[in-house]
Amino acid sequence: ALSLLRWARGNVPWRKAILFSLLPAFMMLLAVVPRATQNYTHYGEAVITTQSGDHALDVVDQFIRLCDVCIRQHWEQRMHTEARTLFSAQNEKDRKNPVVLDNINRDVALRHLKELPLTIIVKGVTLGSLRSILQTSLYETGHQFHLQPKFFSSIHGERLLERLRIFFSEVVSSTFLLVWAFAQMFAIAAFFLQILGLRNSVRDRETAPYVLFLITTGLYFLAVNGPFGNPRYGIPLTPVLIVLTASGIVTLKNWFKNRKTRST
Repeated sequence: ALSLLRWARGNVPWRKAILFSLLPAFMMLLAVVPRATQNYTHYGEAVITTQSGDHALDVVDQFIRLCDVCIRQHWEQRMHTEARTLFSAQNEKDRKNPVVLDNINRDVALRHLKELPLTIIVKGVTLGSLRSILQTSLYETGHQFHLQPKFFSSIHGERLLERLRIFFSEVVSSTFLLVWAFAQMFAIAAFFLQILGLRNSVRDRETAPYVLFLITTGLYFLAVNGPFGNPRYGIPLTPVLIVLTASGIVTLKNWFKNRKTRST
């Protein structure tokens, strides 16, 4: 996307544009060389972090919980048991090496991820992305302050209408949930403005390359979060959402202005 932006709007030859877009990646790799060298000295592998294995297991856990067949067959329990068994089978030296544990967890998670139906993966990423974009920060705030708000996901009932009735009664009786409900309505309204702004900006040849760059950046953050849907994962999307919302407001304003002009 950066190469296309430089080529389309910066009048840079495409070969030079590609090389230019590789500079940020090269600088990031250069910055982590000292850390990778230190880990290689201590643990025998030039890794940057030993958190990826645990995170990989968490990601696959979220996908498994969306798969009814996987739940019935206890995939989640089997995956974690397999990881612990493989780690226990290592010699004493390797069991003290966090990189070995990280590699085992990552490999086991990847193996189970490949066995999941593609539809489950698409469903998980889609739902996680929508929650990250649409959910307001009040959702996380309620939990951080131990308010234990009864959001719709925590409401139980035999039928959907019954759950909705219980949920709305909770919203009316809770000041926090009432504020959250108003914020949520604004967030949903902003979402439709963002869609309108995206449509208008992409159709405009002048703004299309810039919007493409913003959307590519946004999709990257949504993709790496996978099935995790939480407003804190949507924080890097905020600049993109602000620009698209503003574009949507301008589009709507121009539409009303043109309609008023035609009517007069």
